[in-house]
Amino acid sequence: MATAPNGLRTPGPGPDLIVTIDPVTTDPCDHRHETSRHDPGAKLRHLAQVRHATCTSPICRRPAAQCDMEHNTPYEAGGKTCLCNTGPKCRHDHRLKQHPKWRVDQLPDGTFRWTTPAGRTYDTEPTRYPI
Repeated sequence: MATAPNGLRTPGPGPDLIVTIDPVTTDPCDHRHETSRHDPGAKLRHLAQVRHATCTSPICRRPAAQCDMEHNTPYEAGGKTCLCNTGPKCRHDHRLKQHPKWRVDQLPDGTFRWTTPAGRTYDTEPTRYPI
């Protein structure tokens, strides 16, 4: 559900800006920002970086803008290029996630659950922003 566009008056003689604010749903995903390509578009990449400001690994704090956009279920295995199946992972953790003894699940609320080879689990929730 999109909200009505609002005008924003800028100082000086320049044109006014039109701003439309759309809610970002995560549970369940409505696939509104899904693309049929492997690589996400600018909007999907931006939304994923807002949802997780850093790498989704539980111990990494690399900024999302410096990370790979990684599919949780591989694209080649039928995984969607969508907010419900992608997230930022630094190159190191992207490769670690692909190791057969590691498992990473993406939950409907955007949480990433990492399972180590020893069976321990660690959750990384979406970034919380002050209101």
